[in-house]
Amino acid sequence: MKAIIKKETLDFLKSLKRNNKRDWFNANKHRYTEAYENFREFVAIQEIKDNKMMSKDFVNYCSSVMKSIQQLNIFSNNAVK
Repeated sequence: MKAIIKKETLDFLKSLKRNNKRDWFNANKHRYTEAYENFREFVAIQEIKDNKMMSKDFVNYCSSVMKSIQQLNIFSNNAVK
């Protein structure tokens, strides 16, 4: 198993930073869903692969990204459907 963050995920996050508006998000929700799933898969594979204590830096990084994803989830759930 290879754990990677896909280019599309990073592209979505860069685009989101530039276009942090509800209309844009609603139009790109499919990209959010794909990015979210990619990151969840990445974290799960890392945990299985490592099966040991992860470095403090990696844990902090994952925590930071997960907080961002949770904020996106909140934004997504509050978006006009």
